[in-house]
Amino acid sequence: AANGSFVKPGILIERDGKTYFQAQVTSWNMIESLTYNGKNVKIVSENKKQNSAVIEMEITGDLSDEILLGMSLYYGSQPVSHNARLILYPDSKKLIENDDDVDFGSGGKGGQTPLIPSGGSGTKGQPSAAEKSDKIQADRVFKFNYVIYKADANEPSAADQFFVKPGYLLEKNGKQYIQLYINGWNFMNWLKLKETNKHVDVVKVEGNRALIQFEYNGDLSKEIWLVMNLTVPGVYDKETYEARMVIDQASIEEIDPEGHYIHLAKPDFGDPEKDEKAGAKNTTNNPKTGDTSQVLFYTVLLIASLIALVYQVRKQLATSA
Repeated sequence: AANGSFVKPGILIERDGKTYFQAQVTSWNMIESLTYNGKNVKIVSENKKQNSAVIEMEITGDLSDEILLGMSLYYGSQPVSHNARLILYPDSKKLIENDDDVDFGSGGKGGQTPLIPSGGSGTKGQPSAAEKSDKIQADRVFKFNYVIYKADANEPSAADQFFVKPGYLLEKNGKQYIQLYINGWNFMNWLKLKETNKHVDVVKVEGNRALIQFEYNGDLSKEIWLVMNLTVPGVYDKETYEARMVIDQASIEEIDPEGHYIHLAKPDFGDPEKDEKAGAKNTTNNPKTGDTSQVLFYTVLLIASLIALVYQVRKQLATSA
């Protein structure tokens, strides 16, 4: 699962006769420490807004050699140790001509860490809602603070740190929609509302940060129960976890709706040509049910029609003779 936090491609830099490898790492607030072959990585730059960092390590051996990574991941009250192997693919190496693109943060444009999309979708293996949606301007928008509490205790859940504050409530045509940003999306296999058992809509994914949306027309003073399926190295392996979202009523504040959009999923009508072929295939390959009553009825009807036809023909021939 840690693989999803390392943004591809990485960059090789030759400097002062030495070779260095740089990579952007997302969900940075989860990582307490990160080492390679027993040495601490160098943190070139951090981007708190995107919850990412650019790290650097010196390559002393062959590019094809495995690099042993050791990381201490913060998830819950205690850090969890996790080991992994970093493997570079020398055959994919490509020279970069533009100096601005040489690295993420030590050079380039003003030392800024760019956001490099990972190409992932919201729900793993499926397109995000933004790829199949219409967006409409909200009539009213409210921002609010909230806490993700444990299901069985009045204390913040370990997942709370990944839910970015504030959240937003958007209103349109008498309906309400809640939108939240979530960091560490690569650890989230799915997320849904317990009351409706419906998955949230994933509006967009940038790196390992996702904007999710769900319709909620209930009382904001009540708890909103969430169900999530997580995979966190050394902690969870596709485990389902429940939590309670509690909105701070005193923090609710109306803001300018400009730039806040509600994303409505488009209906999937499918491929007409493909559907037509599938329909034709189904009509010629209906399963046998063993019910022959309909076949017998039409057979008798056909025989009766043929007898009547023969009778009429013979009658006309006799008359003409």
